[in-house]
Amino acid sequence: MAEGAAITESSLDFLTASSTPKTVGAFCKVSRQVLLQSSPVAQNFLLRALAEAVAAELSRKLLVGSGADGQPLGIFSYPAVGTVSGGSPNYQAVLDLIEEVETDSAIVNSASAGFVMTPDVARLLRSRETASGSGMVMTANDVSGYRAIVMAGSFPNTLTFGDWSQLALLEYSILEVAADPYGIASENFRSGTVGLRVLWTIDSILLHPQSFAITGGLN
Repeated sequence: MAEGAAITESSLDFLTASSTPKTVGAFCKVSRQVLLQSSPVAQNFLLRALAEAVAAELSRKLLVGSGADGQPLGIFSYPAVGTVSGGSPNYQAVLDLIEEVETDSAIVNSASAGFVMTPDVARLLRSRETASGSGMVMTANDVSGYRAIVMAGSFPNTLTFGDWSQLALLEYSILEVAADPYGIASENFRSGTVGLRVLWTIDSILLHPQSFAITGGLN
């Protein structure tokens, strides 16, 4: 702009998104005797294992959730998320996914960008070269300079790339960890069984759906 010229006012468009609470949880029963014979470290181990199970299930649903039956709407079902035709999981497929997002100038935070893939796709990328004699497509959980995470339980033969800072996790509650020494069923009281429960009430929205691209049917 020229010296002394006024800045032109920008016009911003805002989108609205609705959210409803969804709860993911885990529960297990452990005998009173086990708790008596173990240290607090062992008890914390059980609770941590439940919390990790909840986190793992949430991670899967953030990808493949249906948006119904108490599930968040996963990236795979989100409108406006980019798609790239499947085929052979090779370096060209990786570059096509990155290009799909970059074409929309949708990498807001490059440090948060990366890949998520199923184990079958990871195995193939670790065994295929970017070009003859130039090294494998995936090495040490790195693909084309971006972090790569392998996640079981997603749709098979899929590869997802995106700027994960554009996935907002909405917390309606903190992670709740509780122990019930009695239980609703009187049988638990008679047997000395203690119930351990973890609940987390959340939802998710994509701030910028174009920040993600998916390819499936890789083989």
